[in-house]
Amino acid sequence: MLQRSLARMRSAIGQIAGSQALSLAVLLPGLVLITLGTAFADIQNLGDYDEAWIVVAVQAFVAALATFFVTGLPVRFLRGQLRVAMTLCVYALTEVARTVVVQSQALQRGLIENVSWPAQVLIAVFIGPAMYGVASLAINQSHEFRIRVAELTARTSLLQTTLARTEIDAKISRREIVTSAKNAIRTALNKSLGASGRVVPSAEKIRALLDVSDDVVRPLSRELRYRHGSFSGIAEEPVRAKFHVRQVLDLASTVRPFRAIETIVIGAILAVGVGIPNAPLLVGLTGLVILLALTFGLVALADRVLTRVLRRLRLPARLAVLIPTYMALCIPDALAVALLNGLQGGLLLSFIVYSMFAGSLILWYLATMSGVEKGYADVLEEVRGVNRRLEWAVARVNARLWTDQKELSRILHNDVQGVLVATAFRMQRDLDAGIDSEVDSLAVRQAVLDALSNPTTDSTPPIETALAHEQERWAGVLEIAFDVDEATQRIVNHDRDARRVILDLVHEFMVNSLKHGKARSARMWMRPTTRGTMDISLYNDGAPMAPDFTPGLGVELAYSVSVSLRMPPHLTGVELRIEIPCDGTEAYVGAPSSPVFVATTPR
Repeated sequence: MLQRSLARMRSAIGQIAGSQALSLAVLLPGLVLITLGTAFADIQNLGDYDEAWIVVAVQAFVAALATFFVTGLPVRFLRGQLRVAMTLCVYALTEVARTVVVQSQALQRGLIENVSWPAQVLIAVFIGPAMYGVASLAINQSHEFRIRVAELTARTSLLQTTLARTEIDAKISRREIVTSAKNAIRTALNKSLGASGRVVPSAEKIRALLDVSDDVVRPLSRELRYRHGSFSGIAEEPVRAKFHVRQVLDLASTVRPFRAIETIVIGAILAVGVGIPNAPLLVGLTGLVILLALTFGLVALADRVLTRVLRRLRLPARLAVLIPTYMALCIPDALAVALLNGLQGGLLLSFIVYSMFAGSLILWYLATMSGVEKGYADVLEEVRGVNRRLEWAVARVNARLWTDQKELSRILHNDVQGVLVATAFRMQRDLDAGIDSEVDSLAVRQAVLDALSNPTTDSTPPIETALAHEQERWAGVLEIAFDVDEATQRIVNHDRDARRVILDLVHEFMVNSLKHGKARSARMWMRPTTRGTMDISLYNDGAPMAPDFTPGLGVELAYSVSVSLRMPPHLTGVELRIEIPCDGTEAYVGAPSSPVFVATTPR
């Protein structure tokens, strides 16, 4: 708990120097209120010099504004902790400059009789960072929140577009692959079988058919078999952040609208400037402690009574309750400070009104920080969810492209080559028998094109059958165990694309287990998740992969068709943990248990 609190404190301190730390949005609200206080409600303004105090306040306002920008200019180029420290120095110097102008001009105009410069400068050093630091935190967090909301909006739109494009892109890619294969084979057949009407001897036609099979169809089949298709990915556009005032107000008024501890910390810093220097030390300290205790109790009581009520109200009603409540919470402290400094009549009233507005601003800043922090965390989690769905969509497209290419590769290798080779051998048989048979070139072309017309036929065997064949293939060489329950088998068998890539990944892993790891045994564990994926663990007891190993086809395929790929550390052996998009897993209610692999004794 302590470590978490310290981490949050460090994060908050770092946010003080965020991108908006030196903007007018941070400076103006506090500076305007302080300036109004100087002009109309300053505790030193006890005479009939209102107009002169207005002039002094305006001069101090201009001096603070200039100091803020001049001293802040080099800070804009700093980073890290140095930027934080220098930002706080800018805030302190801004208030110091304002205080110096106020005190010197008031002294020069006879508005005050003397100035305690050490006390006034010390007060300014406290008030500047407190007032502008809180404002900077609230403004920077709101800015980051707006960016995240804009990012969420953009990525949600992108997700919808990507999911809509999934099937379209797969169909386009499939059509392009088939068209390319048809064109290559058609060109080769036209050239070999005399499409231009030229008479070609039977022996030459036989050689041509076999050449097309060996030189065109077979290489194309192999290329498709060992080249995984890759979806072009997601084209992202720059995110434009918009100011979502309603969202910020909604969060500020519902999450933690009353923060007792933070309120008395800021209040203690600000009270130093108006309470202690203008009263006897003991009286000032005693009054400060009493005021802080009273403030803490009132804010805590408001939190206990009103927070739940506010969450049930609509935003306009919520603001109608919250704004007067903030002002009311400031009245006891304002009244106590005013009486402590001897204010009476109209000056007493103006000071209370000023304090109500200034205090409400601080309370709004604190509430905004809490609300935006919660909203930021929620939006960030939503962005992660959208990102996961985007990754799912891209991996799904890649799996579909891979499956289509494998199916087309099979058709080229079996059906197309079968047509060409069978035709060539029939012609050779007739030629050997002394029969000069003619091949129907159009029929051959049509048979080839018909075979290529439906490359999406599911030729992949059921998962349980394929895994059993995998065990038989490696029997006596690699001991393989599969942990795949019946529910998992049913889900995988209903998803052609997931089944195809899973079986290819399993086969590639088993080959590498022997080829590179010299493994003796291997295990596969697979369960569906509620995230729309199939969680797969592949493990062997072979030698671990070298740090500088070059990823092969299996690893590249795994990266392109998965939403998650990890290699958990083991004392011996290698484990590959993959999540593959798979339809039908969202309805899976059983929580998947993780596989338990016992480290084997090193050989």
